[in-house]
Amino acid sequence: MSSLGEKIRKLRVSRKMTQSDLAKKLDVTTSTISFYENNMRLPSYEVLIKLSRLFNTTTDSLLQEERNGIYFDIDSLTDAQVKILYQLVNMFKSGNSKESNEIVK
Repeated sequence: MSSLGEKIRKLRVSRKMTQSDLAKKLDVTTSTISFYENNMRLPSYEVLIKLSRLFNTTTDSLLQEERNGIYFDIDSLTDAQVKILYQLVNMFKSGNSKESNEIVK
C-alpha cells in the first residue's frame, strides 16, 4: 500500500519535477516537500487541493489506501453512467445470480 508521501513522490518524479519545482508550485519550502514525501508531515487541505489539481487527480485518490492499484476517474461521466458502473460492480460482487444480472434503468 502506498502512503500519501509515496504517492506525492511518484507523481512528482513521473512529471520530472524536483522537490524544489514542486515546492514553488505549491508555495511551500523544499523541506516541506521532503517532510511530505517522508511521511513526517501531512499537507494542509489547501496544499492537498493544489496537489490534486497540479497532478490532475482527486484528493480521494491521494488519501485513500490503494486497492489492487485500480481507481476509476469518473469526473467526465454522467450520473447515469456512474450509476451503471456501480451496478456492474455490485453485480460482480454478488456473483452471477439471476437477480444480480439485471441492470436497473
